[in-house]
Amino acid sequence: MAQPVHEVAARQLVMVGGGHSHALALLALARRPLRDVAITLLGIEAYAPYSGMLPGVVAGHYREHDAQIDLAALASRVGATFRQARVVSLDLPGRKVRVEDGTTVAFDWLSLDVGSTPDLETPGAREHTVPVKPVSSFQRRWEQMLARLRARAVATSADVAVVGAGAGGVELALAVAYRVASEGLSARVRLHLLTGASGLLPTYGGRVRAVVRNALGEAGIRLHAGGGVERVSTGQLHCVDGSVVRADEILWVTRASAQPWLADSGLATDARGFVRIDATLRSVSHPYVFASGDCASLDGARLPKAGVFAVRQAPVLTRNFRAVSAGLDLTRYVPQTRYLSLLTTGSRHALAWRHSWWAPHGAWVWHWKDWLDRQFIRRFRRAGTGTER
Repeated sequence: MAQPVHEVAARQLVMVGGGHSHALALLALARRPLRDVAITLLGIEAYAPYSGMLPGVVAGHYREHDAQIDLAALASRVGATFRQARVVSLDLPGRKVRVEDGTTVAFDWLSLDVGSTPDLETPGAREHTVPVKPVSSFQRRWEQMLARLRARAVATSADVAVVGAGAGGVELALAVAYRVASEGLSARVRLHLLTGASGLLPTYGGRVRAVVRNALGEAGIRLHAGGGVERVSTGQLHCVDGSVVRADEILWVTRASAQPWLADSGLATDARGFVRIDATLRSVSHPYVFASGDCASLDGARLPKAGVFAVRQAPVLTRNFRAVSAGLDLTRYVPQTRYLSLLTTGSRHALAWRHSWWAPHGAWVWHWKDWLDRQFIRRFRRAGTGTER
């Protein structure tokens, strides 16, 4: 008599967050799926933004959809389950993820690529500013802010301040200036960029800073080097040096902070709350948990919170998903020590910087960056993970 055949239950890989590492890993898994592993992708939004194109969206060079990855379609392509849900905590001993509606999702392996949040610890920042992160919901906040500027500029003038003068803050300030000009609001809107204690573009060379200073001046953006903002009140930014900058609208682009539930979960984290990982991208405290992108902190390295690292981590993450499911040795991630930075300056111009090398500011650099960004998005569109809208 034939014996009944019992199906072996698939092991569960739960991926939390739709960042660049996860999106690229899923794209690779669509071409060659994992065996006997069921994948669930949990994301706050159904569409993941490509952060490299955010300044172009703000400036009006791209539609919002041009810079998005359809996570639900991507998950479907892999045969994974996509669930739009916000994670609130982890039950690591029980290997469960708790989401906002009170339900849980069980896992054998967990992978985190949840990005970062704005550092809103400065008094008044939470109440009086528009944070750029999370990027997934920034477009709505930006459109609301733009509508307020249009309405205000009909009767009176307005001051807009960008707090944070790293690459993200500089690109955003210049993008806002371009958009304001294209909307015909330049005469009514004054723009400000406030640096922190380390000044303008502290990780870039002097030539790049000189070009950017010139671009800020041409765009009518006033640069304030007041040592950072120590307090925010209604319509005002109070700087460390005692100066006060008037601001009706404030965009907050300061250094990133970690999602608070990461440290609360019991995962080993660094001093700022980011998940500590080893060279295999696994948690140093929980080897069945992977982390990548901005939410992770690689032991022994001080990596900037930049998308280029998340992109380079994706192939290693994919190989290690395959390795743990097959009981094989894991691959080590070796971060690049030098990387290319393409900095947009509002209009369809950009400059390139890599360590001590730089390319002069010009339209051709912007077209190069535009081609690279569109190619990145097309990788997902060609794979059938999204349709034009």
